[in-house]
Amino acid sequence: MAFFGYSHMMVNKGVILRSENQLVCTKLPGCSVANFQSVYELGYSARITKFMFVNPKLYWVHYPNVRRDLGDIVSFGIETRVSF
Repeated sequence: MAFFGYSHMMVNKGVILRSENQLVCTKLPGCSVANFQSVYELGYSARITKFMFVNPKLYWVHYPNVRRDLGDIVSFGIETRVSF
């Protein structure tokens, strides 16, 4: 079974100010802060045996740590589940 997930996290002015005032952001030219972060998840659940499932997943994080200058993150993971 294939699945898709989406999360859109809005942040308040305090989080934006904190991100703008982090040492790494103040020392880095071109640091840009967004007012949200989005995460997309795409995956598949495969039944291997009667009791075992394997779920490969692909994640895409847009504006990680609400920073525009970092670029997006793409990550892959595998989850295994065993039911008793």
